[in-house]
Amino acid sequence: MAGIIALVLAAGFSVHPTGTFHDDEAFARDGERWLALEDSASGARLTSTRVRVTRVHDAVVDAEGEATGREVVAVAAPEAGVLLRGAGLRAGPVERVERLDDSMLPPGEFAAFHFRGAEYRLRARCAAPPAATDEGQACDVVLAGPAGEQVLFGVLRWVRSDGGIDFGDAARPLLLHAGDFDRDGRPDLILDTTDHYNVAEPTLFLSAPASHGGRLQAVATHRSTGC
Repeated sequence: MAGIIALVLAAGFSVHPTGTFHDDEAFARDGERWLALEDSASGARLTSTRVRVTRVHDAVVDAEGEATGREVVAVAAPEAGVLLRGAGLRAGPVERVERLDDSMLPPGEFAAFHFRGAEYRLRARCAAPPAATDEGQACDVVLAGPAGEQVLFGVLRWVRSDGGIDFGDAARPLLLHAGDFDRDGRPDLILDTTDHYNVAEPTLFLSAPASHGGRLQAVATHRSTGC
């Protein structure tokens, strides 16, 4: 089991999934106040909530009768899948993006959406064409939008024996949520930036102030393992 990897990339920001975690992967504390991101067919919003953290049996590492795991629940929004904290984030409705059908995207694209009439695409930009080798190829995950392309993070691309493509160890980036979380008129993202099939790594990207070009910045991430 990996040790806690709850990384704060910018002062004051945190992202934390709800659910059950190994002991040292949950850093939310019982009774703390967070913002729960609720995203349903009726709309998206940030809801102020207390967090309930309880000890539970960890089926991966616990012996019978032990309870070293931690279950994290948003009391006021028990269906919410992620919690946020940080300067500029506050309770209320969230303007979300219009997601396009991911199943129709070309190879190497992970997500596409519209926000305020502009189109954005999340894709891999690699230095070379795919090749069936034992060596990973360096790629950047970029967001293409009306202001051009921005590199968000780097990944290694691997070609499987069946011709399929993996990014990392049988993994691929995933867009979890997108919307204007900080209400500055620009889209923000929560991406799973994992490079391993057994690891979840939701990372919060917020748009910088307009004086810094409005580009997305990774401000917080949470890493946990399945087993």
